[in-house]
Amino acid sequence: MLTETLLAEILAQEPSCHQTKDHRVLKVHARLLAVANDPRGQLEPEAAATSGRYPLRADLIVWHANGVSESYECGATDGRSIIEQLQDGQVRVTILPFAGLSMPFIHGYAFRLSENPPPRPSTVEDGMRAWAEILAARPSLPLPFRLSMSI
Repeated sequence: MLTETLLAEILAQEPSCHQTKDHRVLKVHARLLAVANDPRGQLEPEAAATSGRYPLRADLIVWHANGVSESYECGATDGRSIIEQLQDGQVRVTILPFAGLSMPFIHGYAFRLSENPPPRPSTVEDGMRAWAEILAARPSLPLPFRLSMSI
């Protein structure tokens, strides 16, 4: 269960903006999938997914070691933006819809051009390792004030 506190800790490095809890939960799901797929990938939240004067911004971009990137969109997404992101260089665009929140697993759709490779199937072990990495990467929070006694 993702509490408000845990959501805030995991997404602490993201630009501050008003988003629903459902949208923030999907953003954590996107991070989990991204880290499970490529543990060495560099995550860039709220980043430009296309070039040009008015670039489309994705909820999450993952840069891989070989220089390619893929994007994750959370919630409602204009379908026309998917093809635009693919044509502008994203190797894959993964959509995590709000409807998936009612399921006991992460539900999403991955789109790619035919010449781009499909994503590597993730295992339960990949997901558990990714979750542990995400939790370990949270910013340190100050411990509550404690009285100490010395003898």
